[in-house]
Amino acid sequence: MSTRKKLTKKEVQAIIDLEGKLHEEYSNFFTRTYPSGLVEENLIYELPGDRFLFVLAPNEKFGGKGFVYAKDELLRSINWNKRLQKDNELGINGSVPHWRHYSKHKATLIDKIDDLILDLSIDLKIDPKILDKSYESLDILSDMTEKYNVDKAVENIYDNLVAYIGEVLRLRVKGNWQINEKFYGGDYPYIDIGNERIQLMPINIVWECLSGLNPVNFRKEVGNEVRRGKIKMM
Repeated sequence: MSTRKKLTKKEVQAIIDLEGKLHEEYSNFFTRTYPSGLVEENLIYELPGDRFLFVLAPNEKFGGKGFVYAKDELLRSINWNKRLQKDNELGINGSVPHWRHYSKHKATLIDKIDDLILDLSIDLKIDPKILDKSYESLDILSDMTEKYNVDKAVENIYDNLVAYIGEVLRLRVKGNWQINEKFYGGDYPYIDIGNERIQLMPINIVWECLSGLNPVNFRKEVGNEVRRGKIKMM
C-alpha cells in the first residue's frame, strides 16, 4: 500500500465511532497466524465514499493505529498478497523461476520475437504501429496491461511482454538477444551488451511490474535496467 500519515489510536477510534463498519471478509484476509501460534488480527472498516480504514492489530500492546485507503488501493493490496501467497506455495520466488513457470516458450522465445509482439498487440488491442519499441510506447503498454488485468497477463502474455520489453532494451543499448549459459538460473533469455559480466534482463522488468504492488510502469523499470547496466560498466 502507498505510504501516508499513520493515524493515532485516538484518531482511528474516532473514525470507527463516526462512520466505520467492520468488513469481516477483508479483516479475515489480513489476519496472520504465525508458526509460533501467534495471531496478528488486523481489522478493516468500510467507510463512506469507497474508503477503508486499516487498523493495525488493535488487540496488541502497540497496535490500534491505522491508515485510510481508497477502495482500489485496498483491493490492489489484497490481490498482491494473494499473488505472493500463490508464488510461495509454488516455490517461484524470483524473476526467472516465476517466468519459467508461466512461460510457454522458454528459451525458444528469442526465435519468436516478431510473432510474440504481434500477438501482444492483438491481445491488448493496441495498434501494432504504436508498439514501435520506443520509451513512449511503454506508457501505453503499461496502461493496457493494467486494463487487461495483471493476473491474466501473467497467465497469458508473459512471454509476449518479455519479448517486447527485451526489444526496447536491445535497441536502447544496441545489444543482442542471448541465452544464459554462464550464470545461475538455467537457459533464460537476456540482452547482451558485449560485456560477459553484464546481462540486461527483460524478465526482471516484467516480473517486477507484474508481481509488484504499484501500478505497472514498464518505462520506469526499463530505465532502471539500462542505468544498472551503465553503472556496472564503470
